[in-house]
Amino acid sequence: ESETRQLQLTEDGVVSISNANLRLSSRGGLLHHSYSAEDGHHLQCMMFTNQQKSQILLGGSSTSMLIYDLSRLHVIKQIPTSSGITSLARSRLICCGCDDGQVLLRDPRSFRVEHTFTAHTSSVSAIDVKGDLLVTCGLSIRMGQFCVDPLVKLYDLRTMRVLNPFNFPPGPSLLKFHPKFSSTLIVVSHRGHFQFCDVGIGAII
Repeated sequence: ESETRQLQLTEDGVVSISNANLRLSSRGGLLHHSYSAEDGHHLQCMMFTNQQKSQILLGGSSTSMLIYDLSRLHVIKQIPTSSGITSLARSRLICCGCDDGQVLLRDPRSFRVEHTFTAHTSSVSAIDVKGDLLVTCGLSIRMGQFCVDPLVKLYDLRTMRVLNPFNFPPGPSLLKFHPKFSSTLIVVSHRGHFQFCDVGIGAII
């Protein structure tokens, strides 16, 4: 068994993904259903596509994303993509972090790419969005070597404008907006360092 990549809650239980499987379990841990991805489609991230939480978007290393229907228990749509998907977030657009450093902004109905940002020179590690503000962290290539990009990148989705990034010296690997404070971002390094940052002023709190 491979490690669990992500968890999502529904009224019926818990949805989890690993490298090759999607599982639907009760909140007590009883397995209700398991879906095995096709060969070559290594799952990395997921996101609900509707308010009923009946359909889930799956991204991974394949050149397509999948929409899986949790009530019908099968894939209902494949969406071509030019690169692997490492992270997903949702505002008025579906934000897709890619393994080539790009962030694709897709229409939630047609899934057509509306805009693209080049965030990092290598893979995007994590993205999050709150309102019209998108944040990313990822990897860079320096002198032919992969390393953690110390900059947290910010984008205004209303004007499609790049904002000033801010530095997180330990190296950001995960980030998440605080659920109650709109401008507060929690940034975590792969070694466990974390900070609360005010993205409005680009400073550590």
